[in-house]
Amino acid sequence: MHDRAGGAGSGGGAPAKSSPAAAAGLGIGSSGSGVSSADPNFQYQISWVLTLQETAGVAATLTEVDAVIDDAIIKFGPGALDAQSTSGSNQVAAKGTLQLNQTIAYTFGNGSRLATVVITGYLTDANGNRIIKSTQIRIV
Repeated sequence: MHDRAGGAGSGGGAPAKSSPAAAAGLGIGSSGSGVSSADPNFQYQISWVLTLQETAGVAATLTEVDAVIDDAIIKFGPGALDAQSTSGSNQVAAKGTLQLNQTIAYTFGNGSRLATVVITGYLTDANGNRIIKSTQIRIV
């Protein structure tokens, strides 16, 4: 994006470059385990702690987390994210950390417990930038 910059008597001046607003820098990680499910409708459940670390000094809001296992997509929205957050909020402070305790239950047709869960966090930072980060957990 370019803006014209000039002062009185400058004749217009050269284009001045404007810098885009800085985006939140985020690291994402997870750790989890798979166990037998207490829910009679599912054979297993996976629980994990999702950790988001903001690194650029720009606060962000976690708007959604998707967990993909096999062909299923489980979406966690704002209300669930607040409840799962160890802080009770879906906000990541500038240079702060947000942790969420998440669980899904599952059954595979072949009876296997082996699974790979791909977890994707969708955030919007204080400057309006959309940030998408993913991690995965392998259950053996």
